[in-house]
Amino acid sequence: MTGARALAAIDVGTNSVHMVVARPVPGGPPEVLARERVPVRLGAGGDDMKLLMPDAVERAVAALVEFRRTADAHDADVVAVATSAVREAGNRGRFLRRVHDEARIEVEIVSGKEEARLIHLGAMNAVPIAGRPHIVIDIGGGSTELIVGDHAPAALARSLKLGHIRLTDRFFGGGVVAGGAVEACRRHIRSTVAQAAGEARDIGFDVAVGCSGTIAAVAALCAARRGETSRTVADATVERSDLDEVVADLVSRPTPGDRAGVPGLDPARRDVIVAGAVLLRQLFEALGIEALVVSTGALREGLLLDRFDRRDRSRGDGLHPPREPPVLRSRPPESQEWGAITDSPKAAMPSAVLRK
Repeated sequence: MTGARALAAIDVGTNSVHMVVARPVPGGPPEVLARERVPVRLGAGGDDMKLLMPDAVERAVAALVEFRRTADAHDADVVAVATSAVREAGNRGRFLRRVHDEARIEVEIVSGKEEARLIHLGAMNAVPIAGRPHIVIDIGGGSTELIVGDHAPAALARSLKLGHIRLTDRFFGGGVVAGGAVEACRRHIRSTVAQAAGEARDIGFDVAVGCSGTIAAVAALCAARRGETSRTVADATVERSDLDEVVADLVSRPTPGDRAGVPGLDPARRDVIVAGAVLLRQLFEALGIEALVVSTGALREGLLLDRFDRRDRSRGDGLHPPREPPVLRSRPPESQEWGAITDSPKAAMPSAVLRK
């Protein structure tokens, strides 16, 4: 690992902006110094994400200004990428200029394919799936990524215009479940995922892994229904039977206020959780999944590892050939406010297999 300068990797997402800061450790994996997440709803209310709304832009810019301060406090270089909300917005140029001028951050808009590649790197770092046929599913606010393979690069990487904010705006305005909306949403999901799901099943996979906030939120709901409590959903398993019960409960509660009493539900997700849970359930059906293991690694971790790897290979001295990106390690939990990517050595893979 070359140099000791830290790196801050920022994911400007549709629902939230995330940052992870880490420094290289000679002879070992990078050490996580800080994590931050701010829900900004950048993709909400913009006519199927054709525009970034002014209030969302203000929230995102303010969050990124704070991220820059955190990165500076760690003397870290900054790399930032933006996904579907910014990628699709007609006024993205104005947003990017404001981020550059006010937060001193250059944001790169990545394609759906590149987004999927980085997510895959992050997931493989967090869950021991390398060498096993697997599918990685990442449900974001504006898009869903499906990645199939047994190593990097993946055999299949697809980015679909399905996300919990996009579906909420289209089918559950204000988070309200009206008559016929759930079935209309399901039909839309089925038609959108059909081709990619068929390709994934043709390639085949033994293990299913899920990333990002929606899947973590559903995993927390499943755990709560089983009476389990945990500070983290890392390596938690979402089983189809539990998911069925969670979805049935959520769609029976028509308004966000009705969902206030749902055990394990983050109040910030009361309006978008129905769309996210219905989407995950339809993906289980389309892909033939019985259970899915949760990864705490996703796009920002993949971005961090990818850039550290590029930094090593850029030396050009013939002594550092291309290799797999390094694995992240974390500070002990007591020394880190935001929690760790992996607080302990990776456990055995939970059972997460195809439906028979």
